[in-house]
Amino acid sequence: MGSIDETMTYKLQDLDELLGYMWLKPNVTNINVDIFVDDGEAYIRDHHVPLLFVRNGYGREVSEFIPISISDSPTILDRSIKLNIDTSIIDEVVCFIQTNKDLLLDMANGKFLCYWAEVSGPIERYFKNYNGYPIPNTFATLMLKVSPDSLRLSTEDSAHYERIIAGTWYEKMIFGMKDEEIYKAVVAAVEDYSKFLKEVHNIKEEDNHGLRYSLKQAMYIVENILRAYEEDGFNELVPSWYEALNDVVNTFKASESNRMVEDYLDYCVFLLENMPVLELHRLKI
Repeated sequence: MGSIDETMTYKLQDLDELLGYMWLKPNVTNINVDIFVDDGEAYIRDHHVPLLFVRNGYGREVSEFIPISISDSPTILDRSIKLNIDTSIIDEVVCFIQTNKDLLLDMANGKFLCYWAEVSGPIERYFKNYNGYPIPNTFATLMLKVSPDSLRLSTEDSAHYERIIAGTWYEKMIFGMKDEEIYKAVVAAVEDYSKFLKEVHNIKEEDNHGLRYSLKQAMYIVENILRAYEEDGFNELVPSWYEALNDVVNTFKASESNRMVEDYLDYCVFLLENMPVLELHRLKI
């Protein structure tokens, strides 16, 4: 369980302190205890190390809240407190802190909930490639404001979950980002990408019904997304990748064969799904 540090102590001074904390109920963390997490620099205002509070019972006294440090070795900071909950619960909280330490520290510094998005499939790569960080799936019900019954947490990793939408289960995850400029650019790119995929789907549907799209029409659609990426600034964020995609367009412009339309579109989809991180060093993230 969490050890008691002989040199560093802290005790909840007033219940009003908890107004600066996010209340995580058991249905959010899957730990059978209420946890209060700093989500806006409360530790700076109250002059102590980053910490969270664990409910020690059901009373309203300051002794009902156990302060535990957010660190690699979480520590109970109130040496005088008497535990009214089972030590196994403290062990679970310690594990929760160690697993989510970086995220909890971001929350304490007011950075966690600034920029985030729920994503799935290839779009996950967009956020991952631009220093997005996966939010643990235990926070999904809180962030999405949905019932725990509407989510099924993955057993394969700590980020993915399935969410029921209109009666169907979809695998998703949440990415957070610290940089507003990058976040807005990625979101804009995802919107452009989604529009492009819809156009590709329409082309293939028409093709399946015997209505052949010309290479010129296909190129027009791809050139539209290139222009959209220029407007979003991706030609500057990842110029090498953008030039590669542009080269594909120019190569196919030289062809007059409609037989290449499907291959052409599929390759463009591949490039868009695998946008590499070629120029991140320029962004000084």
